[in-house]
Amino acid sequence: MVDSKFKKLVEVVDILRGPKGCPWDRKQKVKDLKNYILEEVYELFDALDAKNPHLIKEELGDLFMLLVFFSKLFEEKNIFKAEDALENIVNKMIVRHPHVFARRKIKTSSGVLNMWIKDKAKKKLRKSIADRIPKKTPALFSSYLFIKECKHLDQIKTKDLEKELIKRIKKYHKHKDKKTLFEILFYSSLVLSLKGENPEVLLKKKVGKESSRVLYAKSTYKTSK
Repeated sequence: MVDSKFKKLVEVVDILRGPKGCPWDRKQKVKDLKNYILEEVYELFDALDAKNPHLIKEELGDLFMLLVFFSKLFEEKNIFKAEDALENIVNKMIVRHPHVFARRKIKTSSGVLNMWIKDKAKKKLRKSIADRIPKKTPALFSSYLFIKECKHLDQIKTKDLEKELIKRIKKYHKHKDKKTLFEILFYSSLVLSLKGENPEVLLKKKVGKESSRVLYAKSTYKTSK
């Protein structure tokens, strides 16, 4: 059933991109779709936060459509097809899970993640975590990814980061300089990330909460606790 629905989606995209298809869809290029897929991912985040199954289903469908659309654009250039991308991820999942599909035994989730990170780094010829973090990710989310990698490699401790954060806070009380204020932001994001929180999401929620309190008809603003 899933296979038939996927084929139907591919057929729909083929028609939209065909000679008698939609003028707008036929005009789209890879660079045009990049912003659309980012928009759809954020809309999926909103649906997940709202815990709305109907919206989640809708947003997942939108993402499926865009992924197939992307594949169609590359197929038109004779680079690869949607089924090639699917075959690639199937093979990757099997190779990355030798403890499931082969005889390698790993009993803990942390052990699985550690193996995954090291194997992926080796395959992609990564020299450092900098090679792992996508260049287009927002700054706070980048700090989250950085700490996530460090944590699974057991290369960083919460207490060490907290000490650095407290040191910067004390320094800022004395000097009130911009550099130290930035370092407080940096270490705060790292501490939050190490505790399993995404600072990008937290700050977004906080800004949303505070911005809803600012009314254009009012001249005063009080921060919420």
